[in-house]
Amino acid sequence: MIFIQQLIDGLQGGAVYGLLGMAIVIVMKSTDVPNFAAAEVGLVGVYFCWFLMSAPGGPSFPAVASIIFALAFCALLNVFIQVTLVRPFTGLSPLPLAICVAIFCGVGCGLYMAGHKLVDLSQPTGWVLAISLSLAFAILGFLSIRFGIVKSLRIDHFALLLMTIGLVFVISAILHLIWGSETKSLAMPWTGKRMMIGNIPVSAAQMVTIVTGFIVAIAVGAFFKTPWGVRMRAIAEDGNTARLLGINSSRVSMLAWAIAGVISGITMILRTSQTVISTSAGEELILSGFIAAILGGFTSLGGAFIGGLIVGLSEALVGGLISTNLQPTIALLVVVVVLLISPNGLAAEKMRRQI
Repeated sequence: MIFIQQLIDGLQGGAVYGLLGMAIVIVMKSTDVPNFAAAEVGLVGVYFCWFLMSAPGGPSFPAVASIIFALAFCALLNVFIQVTLVRPFTGLSPLPLAICVAIFCGVGCGLYMAGHKLVDLSQPTGWVLAISLSLAFAILGFLSIRFGIVKSLRIDHFALLLMTIGLVFVISAILHLIWGSETKSLAMPWTGKRMMIGNIPVSAAQMVTIVTGFIVAIAVGAFFKTPWGVRMRAIAEDGNTARLLGINSSRVSMLAWAIAGVISGITMILRTSQTVISTSAGEELILSGFIAAILGGFTSLGGAFIGGLIVGLSEALVGGLISTNLQPTIALLVVVVVLLISPNGLAAEKMRRQI
């Protein structure tokens, strides 16, 4: 009975990791951008859902309507990120790109320190420290793009990767400024309910997470076999040729980011409905999501979901049979073992990609 309970716990966690990994892979397949802000975008949707359902003075919408509006907001937010941060910086020469990254890093650092109250802005010394650190991050961002990694390794999308990392801090700071650091609860219809599978008590939240995870994974996999899905894959593999064939890369990219935003929102709603809402929830989950994407070779949606399940099951079984202290390291161990056996990841497409 204990083993089966651990198996269910592992499937629950694995479904969350796998969905987040799929959101990362979708963006990689369509625009070749490693999106470190995937979980944070979903977290914004969680706060929006909480505001519509439970916030004091809020509209008190029903759960289903709140979820739909929250997922739509996640899609729009991801499209906004793609239009304002990704598309304008694609193809820029190193100098203007470095200047843009410097401004973004500096502003992001300042917002993060203000939102998390890391400096006392009521004192002149606090302003001096905040401005100094923001300038330091801006200079670091400028140098890394203008003279550093991009020049030596010629990885043209490294700047966009850095942008998404900075976006994590920006979104986290904004959530802190708006909602504060107090944890909140997202009471869904399945929250707190239990059901029996044979003689084993299982929470309804676990079953909803597992079933939803598999349904979304199957639906997204089927979508990528449609004409629009094929267009996304064509843009990722050879954007210039795809555009010559008449594929509208901007529209395809926007659709991919919108789908990824919806999946991120579903992931974070499922996750926080079982625990609590906090501004650090996305940061705690993104590593596991990227590990799932790595196991899928950053190209395989099925591989990413299966990779998430493997990580979740490994964490649950190791935590239950050996020690919970080993859970934070088991995901990295899984990556090492899988990549030693299959360097391209689980069911990864055979294509070269720079990371």
